[in-house]
Amino acid sequence: MSFILKILDKTVKIDNEIIIGRGAPFELLNDHKDIARAHAQIKEEKHKLWIQALDEDKPTIVNCQRLKPHKYVAITTKDKIQLGDTPLELMKGITASHIEKIERFSNSEMNNYPFHKIWGFIFAFLFLSIQFLSPEDSGPPITLTSNLIGSSILSLLIAIPLKFTMLLTKGLNPNKHTVYVGKKGFTVHYDHSNMSVLFKDIESYKNIMGVLQIRAYGKEIALSRLDKYAQLNEYLEKNCGNKRVSSTRDNFIGVVGLIFGILIVLLAKSDRFNFSQNISFMLIILVALSFGLLILAFNPKYYAKVYKTNASNHAKNKNKLILASLGCLFFSYYEYKQSLHVQKNQVLAKNCMQGNLEECRLIDSYTVAEFRINEKTKKLILEKSCEAGNKSACYCSQRKPASLNK
Repeated sequence: MSFILKILDKTVKIDNEIIIGRGAPFELLNDHKDIARAHAQIKEEKHKLWIQALDEDKPTIVNCQRLKPHKYVAITTKDKIQLGDTPLELMKGITASHIEKIERFSNSEMNNYPFHKIWGFIFAFLFLSIQFLSPEDSGPPITLTSNLIGSSILSLLIAIPLKFTMLLTKGLNPNKHTVYVGKKGFTVHYDHSNMSVLFKDIESYKNIMGVLQIRAYGKEIALSRLDKYAQLNEYLEKNCGNKRVSSTRDNFIGVVGLIFGILIVLLAKSDRFNFSQNISFMLIILVALSFGLLILAFNPKYYAKVYKTNASNHAKNKNKLILASLGCLFFSYYEYKQSLHVQKNQVLAKNCMQGNLEECRLIDSYTVAEFRINEKTKKLILEKSCEAGNKSACYCSQRKPASLNK
């Protein structure tokens, strides 16, 4: 829901709530000393308008009665409202092109994080860890069904007390703030202070891992964990894009990915490194994809270039890109682990062909199909393993174990 507010020569459209005072987006009030920087708050709730005075010294008056500070009073569009000596008018249902819209950006707290997302993250981590990182010799293999059930129950046991703790600590965020942005500037309201900035007075700003750091009037303002963060970033790019300062952290992930890629190429060309046995082509693709997704997740500039769009959707897709990158890393580790497993069995097969029966019994017959040798040699390895008593080799070669033949 929204309402229209008119004060002096400024008419603005507001969604849900607004703090009115000296400073942007109410820069017309800057010379009115009878109005505080955070003078009054108006909000819309249950289809009604409410107002509360925020300053104890400078009055907020409704129908000739001064309001007590920090106590909400219901108001209508017919009421006469004054901030100090300045009249304020409320309107609803008006649409006009000249009306300026004020955007509100609130500081999202971790304790407001939805339960299903907390459970989902924990479940995904546990499921992938058990599925791909469990030791080979730790006992009987874990089936997909048992892993799903076990990870679901364990993640619930972790998520429920975690969410309960978040609810208990709700409201304890020491850096809670709200930002109101208009055409010419914005004001950041903290619990006990506020700061107003005009776009033309911004000296520089930078984006560091989702935190906007703005320098103005010789001070630093840090805005973190804001909802609609990408939209606020767009406001800054539109009004003072030439004042953006690139941070070394912006390109950190990209530099790491570049160094990693160069190392892979150098290793591939090295004579001492058996590239085909240690790193598969699939592993290279997965690792490269993972680093590429991380670059897109932490750098809105690259994201905008790749998707041929502005950075408005970056904040929405950031978590998805990080999860996709982690998924690629899990599969990369699994692929590398499988590659080492094949290499180990190649050594066992070589010793088996030289007459070592003990190592013939240790061969994982299902990996023989991945050996880069001719089919005749693969069949011979399986037959020797079967003769040594390797039942899986007998199954693969469709022969009876040597113990049954006896």
